[in-house]
Amino acid sequence: MSKWFLKPLSGSERPEAALDYAKRMFAGFYSLSSKLVVNHTAEKFITSDNPCVFYNVLTERIGCDKGCHVNSVGLIIILPISPEMSIIFYDDAVYKFGDKKTRVIELKDSSDAIELNKLQLVSAEQNVYFLSTASDPVKYHGSAKKHYRTKKSTLSRKQISLVLMPRESISKLA
Repeated sequence: MSKWFLKPLSGSERPEAALDYAKRMFAGFYSLSSKLVVNHTAEKFITSDNPCVFYNVLTERIGCDKGCHVNSVGLIIILPISPEMSIIFYDDAVYKFGDKKTRVIELKDSSDAIELNKLQLVSAEQNVYFLSTASDPVKYHGSAKKHYRTKKSTLSRKQISLVLMPRESISKLA
């Protein structure tokens, strides 16, 4: 018979510390505005094994590498929910997305969809998922390199697994 030993928790391991951290994070998250992005272009959204992209144009432009946490001024969070839709959370004190009167952005320019897909590509750990070969993310891998963060591993084309998702598989997930 083996004995089980419980080690006392201390410091950041304590549940209270985790709850305090969560409270601080929620305050920052709730300060963000949100919009639904509806993609009407032929360039469909891709996703990855790390689909929630934290991005900060503001800190990127000033050369600061510490601006992608929930309480950062200028934070943008992008989460694709289908090949045609994505949710964007943003700091409305810094950015303006679409018309202020509506919560939906109708995306009609494929270059905008490509830029969002580039961010998804650099956020991927190992797998990128896309609906059709028309949305093959390999074609913009090279131009996406400028978005790689220095602390995040920079994957080469050969290291990323590209997974073509049939539409039937996507509907089963919903």
